[in-house]
Amino acid sequence: MSYNDFSGTLPLDMGNSLPNLERLLLSHRRLSGQIPSSITNASKLIILDMSANSFSGSIPDFGRVHFFIGGLRVSARKYGILKLVEALRKGVEEHHGFIFIFDSFINVFKIFYTLSKLFKLFPNILRIRESKGVPTEIFQDLNIANASLTGDIPSSIFNMSSLTYLSFSLNSLSGTIPTFRNLPKLEKLYLYNNNLTGETPTSITNASQLDDIYLSSNSFTSPVPDFDSPNQEFRFLSSLSNCRNLTFLDISNNPMMNGILPASVGNFSTSLSTLAASNCSIRGIIPHEIGNLRHLEVLDLSKNQITGFIPTTFQMGCNLMSLNLNVNKLEGSLPQSICNCHTLQVLDIGNNRIHGTFPVWTGNLSDLRVLILTSNNFSGTISSHTSKAMLPFPNLQVFDVSHHEFAGNLPHEYLRNFKGMVDVQKNHRGHRSPFYTDSLTITVTLTVKGIDREYKRILKTMTTIDMSSYRFSGSIPNIIGNLNSLIYLNLSHNCLIGGIPASLGNVTELESLDLSSNQLEGEIPT
Repeated sequence: MSYNDFSGTLPLDMGNSLPNLERLLLSHRRLSGQIPSSITNASKLIILDMSANSFSGSIPDFGRVHFFIGGLRVSARKYGILKLVEALRKGVEEHHGFIFIFDSFINVFKIFYTLSKLFKLFPNILRIRESKGVPTEIFQDLNIANASLTGDIPSSIFNMSSLTYLSFSLNSLSGTIPTFRNLPKLEKLYLYNNNLTGETPTSITNASQLDDIYLSSNSFTSPVPDFDSPNQEFRFLSSLSNCRNLTFLDISNNPMMNGILPASVGNFSTSLSTLAASNCSIRGIIPHEIGNLRHLEVLDLSKNQITGFIPTTFQMGCNLMSLNLNVNKLEGSLPQSICNCHTLQVLDIGNNRIHGTFPVWTGNLSDLRVLILTSNNFSGTISSHTSKAMLPFPNLQVFDVSHHEFAGNLPHEYLRNFKGMVDVQKNHRGHRSPFYTDSLTITVTLTVKGIDREYKRILKTMTTIDMSSYRFSGSIPNIIGNLNSLIYLNLSHNCLIGGIPASLGNVTELESLDLSSNQLEGEIPT
């Protein structure tokens, strides 16, 4: 019935009245509404094609179908149904019998082939598979991201023993995550950007092969969402110690999670490279055991309620590239052991209670591109770097040290060596780093034109200096005009005197200049 002029919705009981139905082809119609859950009662159904319609709503629970085929993605829209069979045959041979058909532009499973029927069509494949043993279920790859899905996740999906890849991200799914009953081969789990609630199940420990877990931007809660309970640990995090291949973990933007980081985070997989847990209402201290994660590259614990001190357990050979602790209640000094992280590109400890003098040693981090110390309790002067062996901050492009009790003159020697703010377009042409190509995939908050703005990515060409709200005195040095790629400059609310250097006219990329609340005089250069 494909390519006819039907429209409207499908009968809710259609699956109950068609017990012998083997093929249902309803593609390219103007059908809408939900896919009837009764379709799963058509036990002899082999081919289901509902592509290029306007279906919406939740997914029928196909868990009763015992044989799925997963892995290779092909599009019926591209091949047509006859050519698709040939593509399936070729795909089965090339991908060892694992095929799953899904088109990301629609909201439903397009076509399911049961193994039993496929083996009848291609007996040679059956013999190959039988020689290796055919499992009960071999559904490997389920990716239905960004498909406007609603409702709960069918619990039967979490019992597909051969599933290796599962993505329902960027939908509007609700309810809780089902219990991880039988997912011994699951490697990728993407459920971010939904409306999922409840506690993240500790049964995830049964999926011990997981290497990627993305659960950000949901509404998960703790077992007992009691913000007055001071020792409530994230049981979910403790359960991940069994996932020895874990590489990426992102639980950010779940503000009702509420708990403390367990010391067991130090037992995470040594291959863990990303731990992102911003805006999760994390309390308590950062356990020093986190220093055991020697391959960690990105640590983001920003926008929480963490207290205590920054751990000093950054070991020699530390691989950190980004450390973001912005908006917490951390105290003490900035540990110099961070210097062991020679590949560090982002250091953001803004909006805490860190004290001490300016950490001159950060200038030795030659790869550092973003340094944000804003709104802490630093004091004293920003002294010039005296090392003759290496000039400070050779690649710095974001320097935010606003809202402190610093005094004295502006740091002339630092400004002289901010080469990352000179000829940016020319210097970065063709450049590639292992951490980013055109941008840093991080989240930082910068004050631009008087407004706090959150940046999800920092472009290579993004350059800013914010030394506002200090007690800086003296004049603005002429050398600031050498920073011809500078985009944002904020020196407001200081005690600067003299004229505005004419060399600022050389900074042709400048978009925002704030020199207000000083004692400057003369004309603004053009």
